[in-house]
Amino acid sequence: MLQFKFGIILVFSLFSFVSLFAQLGANFSEAGDSMLLYLGKSDWKDTEFESDHIESWAKQERKTSSGLETSYHGVREKWNDGKLEGKWELSMYWSSRKDSMFFTEKKESSNEPRRFYATEAKGQIIQFEELKQNGASCSYEIPMAGGLDFSFAEYASPGAVHSYEKVYPQREQLDSTWQIERFEPVAMAHFRGLCAVNDSVVWASGIAGVVVRTEDAGKTWWADSLENCAKVDFRDIHAWDADNALVMAAGEPALMYRTEDGGQSWALVYENNSPGIFLDGIDFWDEEKGMAYGDPLDGAFVILYTGDGGRTWEQLPAAQLPIPLTEEAGFAASGTGIKCLPGGWVSIATGNGETARILNSKNYGKSWTLENTEMRSAEGCGIFSFDFWNEEKGILVGGCYEKPTETEAASAYWDYPSGAWMNFEKGTYGYRSCVRFFTESNAFASGRTGIDFWKKNHRLLEGGSWQQLTTDSYYSLSTSENFIYCSGKFGKIARISSSKRRR
Repeated sequence: MLQFKFGIILVFSLFSFVSLFAQLGANFSEAGDSMLLYLGKSDWKDTEFESDHIESWAKQERKTSSGLETSYHGVREKWNDGKLEGKWELSMYWSSRKDSMFFTEKKESSNEPRRFYATEAKGQIIQFEELKQNGASCSYEIPMAGGLDFSFAEYASPGAVHSYEKVYPQREQLDSTWQIERFEPVAMAHFRGLCAVNDSVVWASGIAGVVVRTEDAGKTWWADSLENCAKVDFRDIHAWDADNALVMAAGEPALMYRTEDGGQSWALVYENNSPGIFLDGIDFWDEEKGMAYGDPLDGAFVILYTGDGGRTWEQLPAAQLPIPLTEEAGFAASGTGIKCLPGGWVSIATGNGETARILNSKNYGKSWTLENTEMRSAEGCGIFSFDFWNEEKGILVGGCYEKPTETEAASAYWDYPSGAWMNFEKGTYGYRSCVRFFTESNAFASGRTGIDFWKKNHRLLEGGSWQQLTTDSYYSLSTSENFIYCSGKFGKIARISSSKRRR
């Protein structure tokens, strides 16, 4: 098990990107070239790519006002029948404050480099776009063949081509009350799993089997890449303290691991290899009782219960569960589509089908009731996250993942007097993957286009008002006594705090 401490970037993930961009640079030079993409190598000197080879790679780092900038520079040579046909300078850039990576290639005889930005991912196909000085663009599609060791598709999100210039400072005052502090990435992984045990102890989990933890409120970080989990995406994590935590993997196979020694060792506590299995989230009532849920399989929701802190799990019988609608499913965007509340109450959010619903049980899953909502629901649309302050105050967020700026029917609140979910008249600023109450009177929601802040007002029927604090994108949020921790792609972790005393 590889362990990296005190803020060191995971070597495995970093060199994966180095190798990826090396081959992509070679691919784009010659139309019609077909090359396999191999990830995980750390030494690319004199590596053969059909008639090409990468001569060398050199790493450079520089500190700027916006954070640490890392770049890799190399030379690609193309040979034909023993003759050198040309050389290209290849560069891959990544900044701790930028929303996306890009790479350039420059032919030896040319004055201007070509730049390529990831724009979209469709399964195993990544689309890149070249922006030219005259405003024209040219698109390329590159097949992700060979040893793809983690979900690169998470990086190549639609719209990323337009966000590479957006740089955020390490510390920023968001408005008169709220400020954000952005940490240097501890691992180059996308973190959807996030759990703040308290102000000091925070865990996060993500792609390539990566788990990170701080015990001193982010001053230092410990990171671990779980053994034999290079292709695993840990989309949810629940922690009780600095030693005990449980991670959940989305996709096939469904996996859960538990540690009781701060990540020094991990025990596999759940495995399901059924075709089509997909877990969406976990939550706990206390140190022993908890629940996990997943998309319907064989016509029934997958709902798991544990009574021993996640060491063993049992699947609830289909006969005692609600019948899923056609195409109905959950979303594993942040692991917050499930909520366990005192007294055996648990709620689960859905979407993707005809109606976005909330499944409720008040006896630890023995029986269930259903609540329909007016949230938008279709393929890729629905309730992605929700939170309750108590039985009278709840908020839903979601929308459509592929239409992140659409605001219609993307957020709702629980109207206690009427006993129904009501859409906000003016809700979140687009698709949001996570929402969390911070106090009874305010909450935060995060997504691909920013973080929004909700404030209760006296006009109860409108549910309060939302304002956008930042366009910086984050997948997940988790609150402690004084902070709202945030996590996102490429190791982004930050925390929001208030200059005013919490009430």
